[in-house]
Amino acid sequence: MKFTILDSDEDEYVPFEKFTKKKHNPKPMHSHRAMSQHINEDGDTRYDESGLQELYEQGHINEVVRMIRRGKEATVYVCRNEQQQLLAAKVYTDMTVRSFRNDTVYRDNRFIGSKRLEKAVQQHTKTGVDAQQALWIYEEFRQLHYFYSHNIAVPKPIAYSGRVILMEFIGDESGEAPRLSDCDISPAIARDAFQQSMELLQNIVALGRIHGDFSTYNILWWQSHCIAIDFPQVIEIQRSPHARELLRRDIHSLCHSFARLGVHSNEEIIFKKIEHYADWRK
Repeated sequence: MKFTILDSDEDEYVPFEKFTKKKHNPKPMHSHRAMSQHINEDGDTRYDESGLQELYEQGHINEVVRMIRRGKEATVYVCRNEQQQLLAAKVYTDMTVRSFRNDTVYRDNRFIGSKRLEKAVQQHTKTGVDAQQALWIYEEFRQLHYFYSHNIAVPKPIAYSGRVILMEFIGDESGEAPRLSDCDISPAIARDAFQQSMELLQNIVALGRIHGDFSTYNILWWQSHCIAIDFPQVIEIQRSPHARELLRRDIHSLCHSFARLGVHSNEEIIFKKIEHYADWRK
């Protein structure tokens, strides 16, 4: 069976011969075009086809249907598995060809497990850059799994490989759930979404975490419910010296982004309320 990609410009499936299941000792094939050259019209080759290949060979996905969203750090695709269920694949851009956000404030006191790698990350060597990205991606999957297992409204994690994280697709056959930042909603619905978002933030803090980038840009709106996304920068309150600073920033970002939807709030009152759910003891 061929792994196929749905060409968005034509109403048909295009065979993608590189993605052929191999039952024994699969080896990478270099004679075909990279996956990104099939998916991206601009010929951008910065996307990780090897991670998608492995997820395919593991039976997690059967085809890549289309791109949902492209950002500086990652591109998200809609995929299907053999049961024709829709999944979302977040494919991180190779750090060697892009400007990676300064993650020092998030990385402080994170467990790496190797002094050599930690030094390489701090010195920004090639090994350090590779390790930095691997840690960033692993941390997103780990936190996503943690939140999902504690009943936080997040997409269900499925698997990850290389620079690819595979998760539940939020949406249906007609399209993906929009970000709240892209929604045109009534004041009443916006107030409800704001309340849900504050409860999400409160529950994340109660679990000893700070999201680190919480705003309407990282909250999906689906069937009148808020669903949080984007977790590589999540910090653990007991480990990070920046926890209070990042919580204040999350509250500011959330309030500021909701103000564009017509919801106005008092950041200091919200901070005092939510910080009571955090265990600040070191």
